[in-house]
Amino acid sequence: MELSKRIETIRQELKISKTEIAEKLNMDLANYARLEKQGDRLKYFQICDIALALGVSVEYLLFGDKFNNLERKKNAYDKHIKLLNDKIASLEKDRYVYRSLVTDFLIEELKNNKINEAELSKIYHTINDIFIFPTETWLRREAEKKGKSELDKEIDLSFSEYDEID
Repeated sequence: MELSKRIETIRQELKISKTEIAEKLNMDLANYARLEKQGDRLKYFQICDIALALGVSVEYLLFGDKFNNLERKKNAYDKHIKLLNDKIASLEKDRYVYRSLVTDFLIEELKNNKINEAELSKIYHTINDIFIFPTETWLRREAEKKGKSELDKEIDLSFSEYDEID
């Protein structure tokens, strides 16, 4: 929709007359009517003044609901990313707790002579590989195992609920 039509539509939806907008902009009705019809030829400051007079954002005036949908989609993505980051932080914490428990168990086994130092060293290195392995490296390996296109499909599926916002 062209800008002049969007301005007119928004003004009518808000039940604001051209006269009211002209008064808010300190101009006579004829000048405002010409201004509203300029549409895409409006200067940025004029668009800002009209948006202010209508009580809407410049973005809404320029892009209408498309802007609102993009904002909602961005907010939904941001929430999803925050949830994923919280889950990763929780898993990171759990990883260190489990590592401590296993390490304590192995030290106890060593004290009780159930394993020797060579076995403990080998097990300890394995534990480090399991529990201290960087998350990013793990994700990279998983992506390589599945193939990039498979991982992309999973990402698309996980975000498909947000596509319905359009």
